[in-house]
Amino acid sequence: MKKYLVLILSMFLDIIITNITFYKFNHITYFNSLFTITSLLYLFEQDKKKNYKLLLLIIALYSGLYINNLILSFIVFIIIYYCIKFLKKLLTDNMFILTLETIIIICLYEFILFFTYSILVFKTFDFYNYIYKVGHSLILNVIYSFILFFIFNKKRHKTFF
Repeated sequence: MKKYLVLILSMFLDIIITNITFYKFNHITYFNSLFTITSLLYLFEQDKKKNYKLLLLIIALYSGLYINNLILSFIVFIIIYYCIKFLKKLLTDNMFILTLETIIIICLYEFILFFTYSILVFKTFDFYNYIYKVGHSLILNVIYSFILFFIFNKKRHKTFF
């Protein structure tokens, strides 16, 4: 139940932050919130059936609210899901590692969208816009990852690094 609340809260905060940060530079805001993408690091469990159901729910909601392309949303979230699975097998969960995972997931998400849009020529992007968007996505999302770490951390005495 906590995971669904975090998912709903993440999407709600994405909407609020996107609407509040109205000052834009070439249609790129100073704080690009990807809270739903960041929360994926904390939402998936060991049970694959629950993960797939949650992933399909996230894809449907995120596609409807943000990307408006179900196929692209499906591809992006499947790649991110398997990347998270790989990172969880490879690394332990502490604050430093989760920060690195957040950075990797945000960069991967932005790169997939950048690459797809560049190939399909929906928008003209250059590498500067990619770096600018990733940089401004990381600031807010790493802070949100810290908050989620404290919410989901069951062992308060666990080391942070």
